[in-house]
Amino acid sequence: LYSSIQVQNNKAKSVAMRNQIESQVRKDLEKDIKERIDKEVREKIEKEKVDLSKRLKAKLENEYKVKLKKLCTIENINKRLENTQVMMKEEIKKLKELRKQDRSEVPLFILSQQFEPVLFTRNNNNN
Repeated sequence: LYSSIQVQNNKAKSVAMRNQIESQVRKDLEKDIKERIDKEVREKIEKEKVDLSKRLKAKLENEYKVKLKKLCTIENINKRLENTQVMMKEEIKKLKELRKQDRSEVPLFILSQQFEPVLFTRNNNNN
């Protein structure tokens, strides 16, 4: 009887010990799985950050290049306009000088000449 009780006690201890070991193994496995998942998630997040950062950098560089081209174009147009304005001012000065010279050099008989207007019509091909 004593040995049968002892066998049952040993079985009970054995079952309790097995349950405790299984529980500890389960906890360790869950912890290990959670750590692996966390590590994978962190790695994926880091990789996505790098990818997004690269894409954003490329996009911003492209936008910068486009805006720089537009700015250069605008600057070139402004320079051309400035050059044109300078040239126009010079031409206006030249024209004013020519007018002054023309007024003083034009003989009076040319100013007093009258020209008869010529009318052109469809039937007037011979003129």
